[in-house]
Amino acid sequence: MAAVGAGGGEAGPAEGTGDSAPGPPANPLAGRLDELFRTDPMAARLGVELVRWHPGFAEVRATPGADLTSFLGGVHGGALFALADMAFAVANNSWGRVGLALSVDVQYVVGAVAGVALRATAQEQSRSRRIASHLLRVEEAEGGRLVASFHALGYRTDRWHFGEDAWPRAWREQA
Repeated sequence: MAAVGAGGGEAGPAEGTGDSAPGPPANPLAGRLDELFRTDPMAARLGVELVRWHPGFAEVRATPGADLTSFLGGVHGGALFALADMAFAVANNSWGRVGLALSVDVQYVVGAVAGVALRATAQEQSRSRRIASHLLRVEEAEGGRLVASFHALGYRTDRWHFGEDAWPRAWREQA
């Protein structure tokens, strides 16, 4: 996933949500994770840009072209799902533990139009040692009109990106 260019928002990891509430803890290997997240071949193929992320959250953007439409003329539901799934993958892996999708439920609200920029966000709702629940949204980037919403469950493995020993013990205990 490429970084967003000038005027597109923050590129890379973001420590906080931009509101007055305290932000998430600083991820000790955020730079390495950011590099890893940006190597996703599917994201590159679909033109998905990783805008920002922090532990438990991710935002991606893309502008689907005519090649991602269905025979009905709108953006294919599979393309919308892929966009949301890419945000979920980053959020679910953002603590450093290898996370995999268990299930994703989707509600398509309105049709998306080719050539209109979309934003997908994934926000962690709860997290235990094994399971994380996320709320995902795909919206039009300008104006924020909801296109689809998702509930995703992620499985959190015992494996760590870059190996368990790369992560400070205190981080592993809270992540």
